[in-house]
Amino acid sequence: MAALGHKEQKPITGKRDPGLEMVKAIRGANILLVEDNIVNQQVATELLEHARLNVTVADNGQVAAEKVKKEAFDAVLMDVQMPVMDGYAATREIRKEPQFKELPIIAMTANAMMGDREKSLQAGMTDHVSKPIVPRELFGALARWIAPGEREVPKIIDEEIPGMEEPVTGTPLELPGFDVENTLARMGGSHDVYRKILAKFVESEEGAFEKILLDMREGNVNDAMRGAHTMKGVAAMVGATTLSSDAGELEKALLAGVETVPDDLIARVRQTYNNTLEIVKTALSIKVDEDITINEEVISKAELLGELRGIAKRIEEFDSTVEDAVEKLISRVDEPKLSASLGKLQYSLGKYDFDVADSLLTKIVEDLSDS
Repeated sequence: MAALGHKEQKPITGKRDPGLEMVKAIRGANILLVEDNIVNQQVATELLEHARLNVTVADNGQVAAEKVKKEAFDAVLMDVQMPVMDGYAATREIRKEPQFKELPIIAMTANAMMGDREKSLQAGMTDHVSKPIVPRELFGALARWIAPGEREVPKIIDEEIPGMEEPVTGTPLELPGFDVENTLARMGGSHDVYRKILAKFVESEEGAFEKILLDMREGNVNDAMRGAHTMKGVAAMVGATTLSSDAGELEKALLAGVETVPDDLIARVRQTYNNTLEIVKTALSIKVDEDITINEEVISKAELLGELRGIAKRIEEFDSTVEDAVEKLISRVDEPKLSASLGKLQYSLGKYDFDVADSLLTKIVEDLSDS
């Protein structure tokens, strides 16, 4: 079935977005959102549904290409980095069908650079918006390409359009270190929407750093890079700027290969990741797993040395479970340099490199004894 109500496709230009008021003229339009990450899905869906648009979600390009053939859509919002089939390949697949030559397909990427725009054009995409999603930019692109018309408009309780300078609503969240102001603006000023997005963030990112480490240990550099890229994007989406920056640094480091990634960078990302999850869980009153809680009870120097001696013995015995003991220890340390050193130790143990781990542990104990 051909897509309905789209305009003649034109090249991407730098013309100004028409403004959010124009989204009212396309209310009721059917949008296919192609996005693999649940946080990004939630953010985009909240914004689109509050704008009185109908949203269908596909979690990869292959599913999107199949859905387009079965359902009528006025536009497609296409993430470009996805498993199974990425956005570029999906767009080329969709464009093979003559009836979809003019279907508006709008690329969504975390880095809206000129290179991304050119690549999007070459793949047959119509326009390009950046992530984290900015409501004005997103609605402007949709209004630019979807023909106005009378459509059945979905009913919602809140008829305000996010981003229309509406007042801040809901109970404020305590999120130290987060860019709450700009993130809240992207959520249409609603703390309640922000809260829902943060809950999805916890669901999405719980265990994500461990998965990146596992991919690194097994030599799956592309999967590790994708994990770091996703973490960078979703962290930016919820205002966790430090985690986004650190994950982006890890993504870049992985370009040169797993072996060249500095241990101190891995330790820093681990600490930032754990801190970020704890802050969000605390803000949402989610029970924090005792195994990863940070500084639940800061350990004394004497107790720490005792724990390290026990770990040393387990390293000598090549105990494959000793990594978990180090992780629990990290959660009770409040000194950044020591935490980073323990992070390096944990990473070595995760690779079963017991010789390196033994050397690192010896250095940690020496430094503690001298302090």
